[in-house]
Amino acid sequence: MKKKQINPLFMGLIMIVLGVILVVYSGQAMATILRITAVGFLVFGTVGIVGFFLGKDDDKKSIPKLFVYAIEVLAGLIALINPQFIMDIYPIAMGIIIAIDGLGNLFQALSMKKQEGKPWKAMLLLAVITILLGIVIICNPFSTLNVLTIVIGVVLVYDGLTKVIAVVKK
Repeated sequence: MKKKQINPLFMGLIMIVLGVILVVYSGQAMATILRITAVGFLVFGTVGIVGFFLGKDDDKKSIPKLFVYAIEVLAGLIALINPQFIMDIYPIAMGIIIAIDGLGNLFQALSMKKQEGKPWKAMLLLAVITILLGIVIICNPFSTLNVLTIVIGVVLVYDGLTKVIAVVKK
């Protein structure tokens, strides 16, 4: 095997393993990802706050940045102390964002209707689908989160397999 092929092969195998883990252990995988993210927020927020008070960088002397650092620390603490709370609100928040985006697309489609030749019907259909998906996520957040985790896992397995097959066929 050539040296150039080792990296894509290795990445493909890692993607397959991660994908299988996400599919088989979707609930535990999300909790682990949440913990890692929480620690990241704590670290970055704490480093930002310390840097702000030590005055190492003039750019860090901004009060809004200090506020962002404090929110990062707070979010990290909440996620570590009560991860279920974050897992409960995350899909709902995403559902709201998706539904609002769909509403924006709906208004855009309706304004496109006035212009001839624009594909406003397709845009309208996609906007309605987006709104409905947002509502489904809001109404059934836990199942949606598990399904999303499984779909991501399947996509990772597929992507990993395509990388492995591409390397082997060369």
